[in-house]
Amino acid sequence: AGPAGAGSRLLTASSSSSIAQLGEAGGPHAKSRFAQEADKLVLEFDVAPDTDLNKVSEVELRLAKEKMDQEFMRNRILPGHPEYVYDKQVEFGPATSQNDWDDSD
Repeated sequence: AGPAGAGSRLLTASSSSSIAQLGEAGGPHAKSRFAQEADKLVLEFDVAPDTDLNKVSEVELRLAKEKMDQEFMRNRILPGHPEYVYDKQVEFGPATSQNDWDDSD
């Protein structure tokens, strides 16, 4: 767990590619029972929106970044997709909450 004040987080079982690869050295049919079970596990790491990622452990930061990367890859729209818009521009309204990290001095 990270330092106090890091916000609430939930970390459950993980299926990392390194665990899944443990049984792959001898080929696809040589997987150990452990490696077969590891393939079934799923990574779920949720970061509360108010979590300060500057105050979490290196492991929590890496997991949070991996989760953000997965979310980005799932949500991106590439050329050729019906919803793709070249040079999309969006107008944002004023901030709805106070954020001290973007205050000018």
